[in-house]
Amino acid sequence: MFVDTSVVVAILSGEEDADEWSNRIEAAPARITSALVVLEAAMRLSTMLAVQPVVAGDAIEAFLREAEIEIVPIDAGDATLAIQAFSNYGKGRGHPAQLNLADCLSYACAKSHGSALLFAYRSRVIREAEPTSPTRSTLAAPLPPLR
Repeated sequence: MFVDTSVVVAILSGEEDADEWSNRIEAAPARITSALVVLEAAMRLSTMLAVQPVVAGDAIEAFLREAEIEIVPIDAGDATLAIQAFSNYGKGRGHPAQLNLADCLSYACAKSHGSALLFAYRSRVIREAEPTSPTRSTLAAPLPPLR
């Protein structure tokens, strides 16, 4: 399972559904994320919690170790997949998902590793069925093919 920034932030900021996300991660047979997720989560947490980015980064690194989440590299193939994801699902492209840069790269990394993608957004609706496209709610299922 690819763990997106939104899930890391939800857990480390103590959102009401943090235990749910932790349980979902724990149940996954393999857990991955990217360095971009680590950076974005540190930026968001440092602002939300009024701590230095390095402090947030240390907390994220400790969480990743404890949860046994591996940081996978982003490569040229991921860039190509992210561009395709932006074309299909990006902000301003007419699709309700409205993925931003980090969302597109999370999607691409998950897809290139054959992994499910765990997003945590405001609606907190959990959908286990295979979607036809990503949404900005929770997506923890095999990813749809890019057109």
